[in-house]
Amino acid sequence: MMTLDCSAHPLAQNILSSPIVMMFVVVVAFPVVFMSLFTLIRDLRKREDKRVDDRLMGRTARKDQKSEADIQKSLIRKSALAAGGGGFAGSIGSFKPIEGLQKACYQADLDWNAAKLVFRLAVLSSGLIFITVFFGFGVLRALLVGVPVFFGPIAYVLYRRKRRLHALVEQLPEVFDALVSALRAGQSLPSAIGIVAEQLPEPSRTEFGMVYYEQNLGIRLEDALGNMRERLNQMDISFFVTAVQISKQAGGDLAEVLDKIGSIIRARIKLFGQVQVLTAEGRMSGIILLGLPPVMLGVMFVLNPDYANLLLERELGNQMLFVAGAAEILGWALIKKIISIEV
Repeated sequence: MMTLDCSAHPLAQNILSSPIVMMFVVVVAFPVVFMSLFTLIRDLRKREDKRVDDRLMGRTARKDQKSEADIQKSLIRKSALAAGGGGFAGSIGSFKPIEGLQKACYQADLDWNAAKLVFRLAVLSSGLIFITVFFGFGVLRALLVGVPVFFGPIAYVLYRRKRRLHALVEQLPEVFDALVSALRAGQSLPSAIGIVAEQLPEPSRTEFGMVYYEQNLGIRLEDALGNMRERLNQMDISFFVTAVQISKQAGGDLAEVLDKIGSIIRARIKLFGQVQVLTAEGRMSGIILLGLPPVMLGVMFVLNPDYANLLLERELGNQMLFVAGAAEILGWALIKKIISIEV
């Protein structure tokens, strides 16, 4: 079993002997970590209580289906987030990376404030790094603990965004079929969008439901559709919004245009599936090349920790880890460039 030897870590020894640092740990670092864990547990309990209330009230039984009240609340929260806020979070919210993360939260259907998320993650990861160094571990090990804490939730947002947008594109042909059927039956376009919001599954239900409730609140339909285009930033949605805007200005058979767009999207989805099949080998190679070195390092720490610790305790080992990490990132970028084919 590994023992903590503070004499082997001059930085840790200096930290342990500083009363100011000890006071900072007691007053700031530990409360920040505990508050973060408390917030996570509270959010999980709120989600469980909401699920029980939904079942008692006879609301929708589908796990992935939102009720109309949920869509309206999501619209209000997104409007509040778009309006920004004051304080430090509001000041950093104007940076482009924060704006991009906020848009990714919208696209992932997460009612999160990106500026507050980044600030809290930065505080939490910094606290964990400080605590790890405080207990005698090296700076490199502290970074291995703190960096994933910061980038993990951001990676989750990006992953959920990608999965949700892919699901939305897959559902668009069905959306256009429902719109075309409603229009040819004599319904108006807002009523047709309302039918889509009622009958189709997520994520089409939420996105078109927000359009429907926005125009019910007095926003012009073209502006509500423009908000959806800006929120999702998808080419297929842009086709739909442009077709509606042209139809409103110049007239024409909107049902026929939407039918043609649906056929084009079906062809693109089929072609995209073929491209995914042809690039599957490259994607699998990238996953193996990225995942194998960290997995093998973890195995070495379990089987022979004294041998693996040389990479963390010696300067040459730290340099080797840095070069290996840079090579991993470069290899991932090259493989992604090769297998990324625009359809």
